[in-house]
Amino acid sequence: MKRKIFTIIMLGITLFLITGCGGESEPKTAITTKDFIKKAEKEGLIVADLKDQFSTVEYIKEATTAASSDGWQVEFYVIDKKKNAKTMYESIDIDFQTMETKKRRKRTDKGKNFNKVEYDTDQHYGMITRVDNTIVYVKVLKESKKDVQAFIEKLGY
Repeated sequence: MKRKIFTIIMLGITLFLITGCGGESEPKTAITTKDFIKKAEKEGLIVADLKDQFSTVEYIKEATTAASSDGWQVEFYVIDKKKNAKTMYESIDIDFQTMETKKRRKRTDKGKNFNKVEYDTDQHYGMITRVDNTIVYVKVLKESKKDVQAFIEKLGY
């Protein structure tokens, strides 16, 4: 009897995992720099081209920031290849892991074409999302978290 119950439970877990429930999230659609600028300006954010700051970094094809009058900003990058975007994502994630506090909370999400990690500390909120070969990055004071999240949600990231 115990063996039969165990087999039924294992079958249920297997079906749950095979159907994708509890697995990866649905794919996201990568936006272009033009889309990022349009959505940022619609929200009243100040847009700036950062490409000159990364002129020696060959794999960064486009770099743009959207800044609020409250002092927070969101950075958007277009990378030459998905492989390089994944490497950049992982590098920033490692940087986040060194954030200055013992009270750090991490949340992750992933899908077929994206990875996302969010960090909350006593003082800061950090987030990086990679969708295909694009990256959205932010590290702000905790007071700006909700505004930043609302903008990122409008980007579809």
